[in-house]
Amino acid sequence: MGVGRLTWRNKFWSSTVNKVICVLLGIAIAMAVATTTHASSNAGVEQAVRTYFADLPVMVKIARCESSFEHFDPKGPNGLNTNPASNSSASGVFQILLKTHGPEAARLGFDLKTIEGQLKYARHLYNKGGTRDWNSSRRCWA
Repeated sequence: MGVGRLTWRNKFWSSTVNKVICVLLGIAIAMAVATTTHASSNAGVEQAVRTYFADLPVMVKIARCESSFEHFDPKGPNGLNTNPASNSSASGVFQILLKTHGPEAARLGFDLKTIEGQLKYARHLYNKGGTRDWNSSRRCWA
């Protein structure tokens, strides 16, 4: 065997090692992205709101006024967007009051810390009372 020729065994180990390195590199990149760009998960929030409330444009306007379509904030409590100046438990894309609505949302199976939970519970509130729960921001969205 001359120099530069690989046996089938060397070729096998060489390709296997390359595959393992690629998998490990992919995992490392995924973990780095997941831990350092939590706020970037806001990127899909506006589209999620627009899609879910395509039939209720006023709810899209409310989400824009309440949170600028930001559900997550790595500096906020539990990583959620809140308004610290108001000293309230309002959080998430629809700024739903967790202390007030948390128990009912949980009873209905909605996790208000998730975008999906906020969307579903916001629709529930709208079905119960229209835009009443967002009257404090009415001047922005009406």
